[in-house]
Amino acid sequence: MPRVLRLLPLALLVPLLVVTGTTSAHADPVPAAGHPWPRCGSAPDTDGKYCIVSVTKDGVAVPPVTASTPAGTYDDPFVQRVDAGTVRVGLRTTTVTGPGSSTSSPAVSPTGTWVYRVNVGSIRPVELYGNLRNVDLSFGGNATTGHTFTVTFQPTPVAWLLGSDCSVFGGCGDNSTVADTVYSGFASGYVSDDASTGLTAAQIAARRGYLNVYNAEDAYWFYDSGRNSLVMRMANPHLRSPGVRATGSFQTRIPDAMLIDQLNVPDPRALTARSFSVVRTGSGAVPITLTRVRGAVDIRVKGVTFSTPEYSIHPRPTPPGAPRWGSLRRVGRHQVRATFRAPRADGGLPVKVYAVRCRRGTGSWHSATGGRSPLTVGPVPTGRLTCELRAHNKRGWGPWSTPRTGG
Repeated sequence: MPRVLRLLPLALLVPLLVVTGTTSAHADPVPAAGHPWPRCGSAPDTDGKYCIVSVTKDGVAVPPVTASTPAGTYDDPFVQRVDAGTVRVGLRTTTVTGPGSSTSSPAVSPTGTWVYRVNVGSIRPVELYGNLRNVDLSFGGNATTGHTFTVTFQPTPVAWLLGSDCSVFGGCGDNSTVADTVYSGFASGYVSDDASTGLTAAQIAARRGYLNVYNAEDAYWFYDSGRNSLVMRMANPHLRSPGVRATGSFQTRIPDAMLIDQLNVPDPRALTARSFSVVRTGSGAVPITLTRVRGAVDIRVKGVTFSTPEYSIHPRPTPPGAPRWGSLRRVGRHQVRATFRAPRADGGLPVKVYAVRCRRGTGSWHSATGGRSPLTVGPVPTGRLTCELRAHNKRGWGPWSTPRTGG
């Protein structure tokens, strides 16, 4: 059965920035749920934690809307805590009509590039997903000064089929269905404790930097272990407003550690778009763009014009990664035995043969092959030896492992 990595609940019509860690004591209390966070250095912040460091739009600082803001209509970025482990990062339009009197709307301009930098204290950011486009995400800070994240994004048009169950599992209609309400640039996010997902600490660490953003009413992707594929699904990405079409967009950024552990890609640094095969379902599907970015692969889909597209991305088979060392010890005067584990990534095909080679200094190599650990090499010279391992599948031999000295 495929394992769902992340499914956005229909009630959460917003992006999510998932984190690890829990709240700890600090100089001032964590703002209550639903209460906007202050700008760092402004009351009630006293310690520079759990506050907004800065917000800019197209490189220009955007001040907060306060009780003293003059009458007018303003971009109104905000951050607030949802519960003990979840922080919302949002953008709205607020109209001030007089002292202490204002109204807010989620309909913001889809133009402009926003940059939020937020100090989340002891919360450690991991990933972001939701209704945004052209997203970048980076991390900073530490447990002492407070963890920080910086998210760069553009708002994205999203239309909602209110009063109906619109999800990837049905209820979204077809390419003639129109929406009831449009958020013409809804931007909001959540920072939450990934421990609730049941992932291990290693899996959470592997996801650090993961992105999953879209302008669909519902979207997610999962890893299908049976096909060693990522399956991406969206629902209602094309509906702009009653009678007006829009096009769907999807972006996911997959860190190298996830590519290795979940897609069996031995060397993510070598990936290009041609390293993957893509299967698209539904008429009108458009090509996927895949590029290497720092420590990850960035996958984007643009111009989706129908309601429920699905994309399967399957890495093309490659030679496997290097086996992982166990031990190396001499057995008898002229033999050494190497123990090892399978590569972290098998290249998408079963590993059938392993090889070990050993030598003294710069002398000749002495080799052995076999189908599993351990492998014994002999006869070999006396004294200290340097040994290496590699693995083989139907695509060929993978690289030699890091050398191990012993004997």
